[in-house]
Amino acid sequence: MLGSFVRRALGRRWLVAVSGAVFAASQLAIAAILRPVSPEILRFQCTALRADDVRRTFAAWEASGALAAYRAHFALDRVHPLWYASFATALLARLFERCGVPARWNAVLALPALSAALDAVENRIQLGFLADPAAIPDRLALFSTAASLGKWALVLGYGALAAALLAGWAPRGSRNPR
Repeated sequence: MLGSFVRRALGRRWLVAVSGAVFAASQLAIAAILRPVSPEILRFQCTALRADDVRRTFAAWEASGALAAYRAHFALDRVHPLWYASFATALLARLFERCGVPARWNAVLALPALSAALDAVENRIQLGFLADPAAIPDRLALFSTAASLGKWALVLGYGALAAALLAGWAPRGSRNPR
């Protein structure tokens, strides 16, 4: 009962629209800031397993003048996880309601918050790396990459579910994705 109420409340059309607009604006701004390190940023997030990997990447970005852009993006990326988690949760809740997804799927609505938490952990660690690259321990580089990989796996998972619901390939019991 409570889960259905929460799902309906989170899936309001206006909430999807507003959170989607805020997310899109934030995403575009971050993409513009990170342009000097694109597409290396994704490789860095997912493969910097050792402290030397982080230091090597930072040195290359420093040499090219791109490290300042990476550092600058954190001004927005500190709150960006909140924006994308809000949008993804509202969108999934809306789609769940519209498609008649059974209540047993409601736990999926927590996945955007989990990905945002992993993103926040990754961001905090990366800010520490920027503050003192010489002091990065291997275990923290590995933990940062693990947080990033977890974040991206969750985003891909609930993103695929949202796409499937939009396309009409919904879980059993689903109807009408409009």
